[in-house]
Amino acid sequence: DPEYGKKIAEMVEQVGPNGYIGVEEGFGYETETEVVPGMQLPCKYASPMFSTNERKEAVWEGTSVLITNHKIQRYMEIMPFLSKLMEKDKDSLVIIAPEYERNVIASMIAQCYKTSFKILGIKGVALTESELEDIACYTGGIVIDETKKMDFEKILQEGYFEEKQVL
Repeated sequence: DPEYGKKIAEMVEQVGPNGYIGVEEGFGYETETEVVPGMQLPCKYASPMFSTNERKEAVWEGTSVLITNHKIQRYMEIMPFLSKLMEKDKDSLVIIAPEYERNVIASMIAQCYKTSFKILGIKGVALTESELEDIACYTGGIVIDETKKMDFEKILQEGYFEEKQVL
């Protein structure tokens, strides 16, 4: 159908060669397009319990983002961030890490149900160092890189938190 071809060509032009185009079935009579700024990553959230809507997505706005390249083994590693954010009247934190221990995920889920402070754990298992840096650049954050002698405490003192929408 030429109409669909024209719409797809327009979308490709808008998002560029590295953009992502998704197609969804609609229930109306008109064909609609929508450009959503952001980046698509080969990641998923650490548990389906983090989803926030019927499409099983986790959509958070005005959240702080913590990016690290090492496995989070203990919930106590992230507790200072949670405390600091709560002091600043923030209500959510998205953590991107390659892996989480099971007890960390369970504690994060419990935190979401017990308090108004929400946490989203994203597993970035296959992310390269440059992809982590891209995420940091897009969110205004910084990568906590253990190979560069960066740790949670140092970053906490520096105060690297930025608010963005995370989907």
